[in-house]
Amino acid sequence: MKTVWIRLPNVQTASLKYSIWTIVCFLLVVNVLHLGAQLDNAIFGRTTTPVTVYVKVRHDSPRLICMTEELAKREVMDPFFLWTGPDGRNIKDNSQVNLTNTGVLILNHKFQGSLSGVFTCTLNYRSMKSEKEKFVVLKFLIYGYRDPDFQYRFRSRFIAGDCRDGANNYFFDNMTVALKQLVAKLTCRVLNPQFECHVMKEPGAGLQTNLFITFTGTCMNLSAFGLILHVYSAVDPYGKGWELRCIQYHHDCEDETNNRVKMAQDLVQIFFEKQASILNQYSGKMPLIYYINGSLTSERIDSCRPGYGKNSEMHPNCTECCGKSPLLYIA
Repeated sequence: MKTVWIRLPNVQTASLKYSIWTIVCFLLVVNVLHLGAQLDNAIFGRTTTPVTVYVKVRHDSPRLICMTEELAKREVMDPFFLWTGPDGRNIKDNSQVNLTNTGVLILNHKFQGSLSGVFTCTLNYRSMKSEKEKFVVLKFLIYGYRDPDFQYRFRSRFIAGDCRDGANNYFFDNMTVALKQLVAKLTCRVLNPQFECHVMKEPGAGLQTNLFITFTGTCMNLSAFGLILHVYSAVDPYGKGWELRCIQYHHDCEDETNNRVKMAQDLVQIFFEKQASILNQYSGKMPLIYYINGSLTSERIDSCRPGYGKNSEMHPNCTECCGKSPLLYIA
């Protein structure tokens, strides 16, 4: 292939060389930032007050942008981002965060509530118009939270004979075995089963003996649900090392545990509904002890894990969140 060179006049050639050199230098030195598509699921900073962000433990946070919303719509030159955590230290090497070269911070699935606090980003840049160096300091107040652990209270009643009758104990023992087997397949267990026997006087009727069966249960050694009674027996399922055991079972152990507790609750309800259905079809003499149809009621009770608590007045946008203490109570 033959190369043809065209000689330009000296003035134009010199001018052209200068222009090309200027463009090359500009491209080498100037880093122009435009966020573009990175603004999806984004939270921008403010120069006035910290932006409050709720992040679920062991879940990714939204994209925290080290810019104001107005600044993100413009091009900036030579941006330099510095993120520091609640302790004032650079967080670039923290395994719980992901940082991009455009200053975007994401708290990743390793995020723990202990990292809650004020995150600060300092942005150093030059404007495309004036090329003057500028600084912006933005703060994000991160609240690490967990979903509450579900517990259930049930109340059901049984018609019985005499409160002193030994048949009550026999019935209760068999009922306990049946319930334990019912929830065992969900890796749940029944704890502290007990019953009470009372003589009741219904309006327009005579005296009637009722059994009130009570027990608590736990799933995966991490979350509890309870059945029946006026007073719920307190159970602390979070002994030493509970969080390590939790992670062994599931990445999001509280969701997994809550799902199992809800499934156990559904099974218990079906269990009593079947008893009512069988009695409705029964035409012979009623058994000595039998379930009172429709007496089963349930109530979900939420509880926070040790080191976490609720404050709906301070956090109206996250009333069900179990926030990390004592940060939860800091204004």
